[in-house]
Amino acid sequence: MTTEPADRHAIATNKHTPGPWTVEGFTGDEHRRAELTIESPYGQIASVVSENCDIDAQIMADAALMAAAPDLLRAAVGVCNSHLFQGSHDCRMEPLIEKLRQAIHKAITTS
Repeated sequence: MTTEPADRHAIATNKHTPGPWTVEGFTGDEHRRAELTIESPYGQIASVVSENCDIDAQIMADAALMAAAPDLLRAAVGVCNSHLFQGSHDCRMEPLIEKLRQAIHKAITTS
């Protein structure tokens, strides 16, 4: 049995490369760049590059955030859809749900 969403704002996503995504070790090159890669079971997703051959805390944090993106998106969609399916109208939750919807839209919009 399929349950229909409570309204037309239910969110489904499936255009990105499925997770899990992981941060892989860095490589350097002759141009003194260091690179961390974000990998999935389907191949490389992205690179985080440091032009001065340093992998510092900020670059590691950026790469970790990117690697967590599929999990964060799935959690945000789950919260929004759960909110819709339960028919909850707690006014205190509405600003948070709207922020989640905006973040999801930003994550799934390709143009």
